[in-house]
Amino acid sequence: MKKVSITLLLLIALYPVFIAAASAWTEQERLIIDKANWFFNTSPKDKPRSIVNTGLQERLENEGDKLLLLDVRNVRDFKDKRIKVRKGITMVNIPQKDLFADEKLKSMPKDKDIILICYTGGISSQMVPLLYMLGYRAIALSGGIEEWDVQGLPLEK
Repeated sequence: MKKVSITLLLLIALYPVFIAAASAWTEQERLIIDKANWFFNTSPKDKPRSIVNTGLQERLENEGDKLLLLDVRNVRDFKDKRIKVRKGITMVNIPQKDLFADEKLKSMPKDKDIILICYTGGISSQMVPLLYMLGYRAIALSGGIEEWDVQGLPLEK
């Protein structure tokens, strides 16, 4: 968690420096910078960064096949408690420490909204801009699995 937080803070703090030095970047680096520029300079209404429980529940019922639920908690916690989904909705567990490995990133679709689920919403919120910059449509579940549970929404245990 500290590593992701520090990385995100550094990225935000050094963002102007990256933009100023953009002419020296490779094509791939330039693409990431362009995505960062788009992410930080567009309105949240253009790209939702988080979704509340009732919003996710509605999307699961109406367009679940257009979503990928990505739980970034550890494997044991995922097995103990996770959002209950109907057949046809994809849910995967990739712990946060493994998420940015090349093979994990390549396995994720870029044509679906990826709903990030963590314990309380903090970690997934930090991952949203990083995934957006890599070309994924990421959205954090506000309040995480804990808020989902507190509200009595469907869980598998």
